[in-house]
Amino acid sequence: MDKFAARWWRLLAIIIIVVVAGPEVYLFTEGIVILEIIGAATFVFMYVVGAKLYCYNAWNLFYTFENRYHFFMPSAALIRTKLGFLYFAIPTRSITYGLFLFLMPMFLFRFYSILL
Repeated sequence: MDKFAARWWRLLAIIIIVVVAGPEVYLFTEGIVILEIIGAATFVFMYVVGAKLYCYNAWNLFYTFENRYHFFMPSAALIRTKLGFLYFAIPTRSITYGLFLFLMPMFLFRFYSILL
């Protein structure tokens, strides 16, 4: 019976504390929730900024690789007026090198199997 009474006194003490300090408890819990949201948002924002920076660097490398010839990205207004400018947005150098790098191992393994 003493354990049961002690639990009721503890519950009554908690209820009195919540009633007396009601607004402060509410503000405290809301502050904790806001802190959690800010922490999660900062964590996600850090990875998004890192991914954007990585993609930006990769795009700059690709653009400097392709920009030696006639590669440029036309704006939407330019595409609407002259559709032929889409031809210059084709990365021909990358496509050509990619095709050769894709076909070269096939040719090497094919010729190697013929020699055996």
